[in-house]
Amino acid sequence: WFGNQISDNSLAMYNYIKNNNPQLELIWLVRNPAKFSLDCKIIKRNSIKGMFYVATAKVAFVNQGYFDLCSFNLLAGAYKVQLWHGVPWKKICNDSVELPKNFMEKLTQNLVRKLANYDLYIAPSDSYAAIAESAFNASANSILRVGQPRNQVLYDADFCEKSRKVLLNACGMNGDYKIVVYMPTFRDKKTKTESFLEPSLCQSVNQLAKDLNFVVIEKSHFQDISRGKESLRSNERIFLCPNLDAQ
Repeated sequence: WFGNQISDNSLAMYNYIKNNNPQLELIWLVRNPAKFSLDCKIIKRNSIKGMFYVATAKVAFVNQGYFDLCSFNLLAGAYKVQLWHGVPWKKICNDSVELPKNFMEKLTQNLVRKLANYDLYIAPSDSYAAIAESAFNASANSILRVGQPRNQVLYDADFCEKSRKVLLNACGMNGDYKIVVYMPTFRDKKTKTESFLEPSLCQSVNQLAKDLNFVVIEKSHFQDISRGKESLRSNERIFLCPNLDAQ
């Protein structure tokens, strides 16, 4: 997430590597190291030390692009793994860019695509793999058909039970409530994300939640949160929880 978070597929990979390959040196690059705590070196993104680690890394994991690590693509001999951060119900990357109108635009776009190539991509299905080929200009043999690393915890019954308690405690709701989660994706900078806290929806949703004994937990996409569109608010049975981990 551009150096703003320690989360998502990247965190799941970190946890796996830490547990299974403790001999490896792990580096995490963030904009503000003071905000985070992790059992590895947390280095400031775009610092001299940070750029050194990017340039000398053997393997690099990203969930957006190389700018997760640095504002410039300094990855030299690293094996580059693009984990991405979801399933594309919308057009992403190259597929979302308008076709170049002239030779210079085409040259620039091709250069950007060359710089953004990765050695390995992951795809949870064949249909996703086809999208990845087009969106990332990836070769078919560079796509590994596996699930999202961050979803592995969902097969852990203890984790799921603990997560229920964490969610309800975050809302201040202690009891046997059903939980409805609403996590809208990011569309573009002009599109407003619908919220259950909107006056037109809030009252009727709250009443339905009381009748059917559930709570609504709403978490926007990181892009919307980072632009200040979401703050921690609640209304009876509807809760905005921007800082909770999606899993």
